[in-house]
Amino acid sequence: MTNEDILSQFPDGDLKNIMQELIVANDSLANKEPVYGFHHKFYVPGWIGFIQECIVESKMQKFDKQVFYAGKGYIDFINWIGDKADAVAKCYSEIENMDEAKSTVCKKLIVAIFDSTIDNWAKCCPEIATYCNIDFDGNTKISPIGCIHYTLASTLQKFEYPQIDSSSSESSFVSEIKALGYFIIGYILNAAFLACVFGIIITILK
Repeated sequence: MTNEDILSQFPDGDLKNIMQELIVANDSLANKEPVYGFHHKFYVPGWIGFIQECIVESKMQKFDKQVFYAGKGYIDFINWIGDKADAVAKCYSEIENMDEAKSTVCKKLIVAIFDSTIDNWAKCCPEIATYCNIDFDGNTKISPIGCIHYTLASTLQKFEYPQIDSSSSESSFVSEIKALGYFIIGYILNAAFLACVFGIIITILK
């Protein structure tokens, strides 16, 4: 289905105009080259890991200050998506009065367009999109892509946007064991590094 075919499914009005904006943005993002290289290959727990995280976040902030699309930064773009979702929600009456079959088609297209735009946005810089640095529910951190999915699930609920099961967990026994192994290795490396530093200091002072 071409972009013209998709837009022809919507009645003339605000909703159609918003869909056109999203489609244009989606096509632009699909042609962007992905950006990588922010993360370290291995994160060491403790103060070394804290320094690593500071370096990574500094690089990400520098990238985010650059223009990503239409004068917006990388994170600003999903804030824009959130604003568009609010605008779409206000246009619900435009398809609510359609016949059921036509309304169903429009709802599915709205969900598909938002999802495709978010997916292409994430592919442009997956390390930032999936970096968990946003406070969520007080005790947890969430990634920008997770945040926008939660936003869309709430804002576009009337359009049958897939709801997120917050109780589901992606962790597994294997991943937990692996994380524990990295944790132990990290502290061993920290201890070894500190021992070397103290050894050099003691040697110099002798």
